[in-house]
Amino acid sequence: MAYANTHYAGTSMRQTLARPFAAVGSFLDMLSGAVSMAHDADRVAKMSDADLAAKGMTRAEAIQNVFK
Repeated sequence: MAYANTHYAGTSMRQTLARPFAAVGSFLDMLSGAVSMAHDADRVAKMSDADLAAKGMTRAEAIQNVFK
């Protein structure tokens, strides 16, 4: 015969109270990464074709590198 443990320990009050703050921190971290990528994409967009050719890449390759 098989037995199953159905006891649920639950979460502590500290974990419950910390959850919104952790979510806000995660959101701000994600937002800062998106802003950084947007700045890098803008920098690549402002580069001339000659500058990109000197680096040995096309504009499409440079943008792909930004969003990797």
